[in-house]
Amino acid sequence: MRNISKRPVLQRMIVDAKANKFDVIMAKELSRLARNGRLSYEIRDMAEQHNLHINTFDNAINTLEGNVHMFGLYA
Repeated sequence: MRNISKRPVLQRMIVDAKANKFDVIMAKELSRLARNGRLSYEIRDMAEQHNLHINTFDNAINTLEGNVHMFGLYA
């Protein structure tokens, strides 16, 4: 993953996600989780590979309910 060297908490979340320590990534908005489109898609792909869901508090992205059609807009 690129562009996360200045975000140690995000780095730890990614390591924990790959270790299957949780099932859902919650974020206020997708833009708070990943600050650019490329990183957004990298996190989405990592989540899919490790059977994780991504949910935002505004419910714009909610993979538990299949709500991913707006992902490109918010990424």
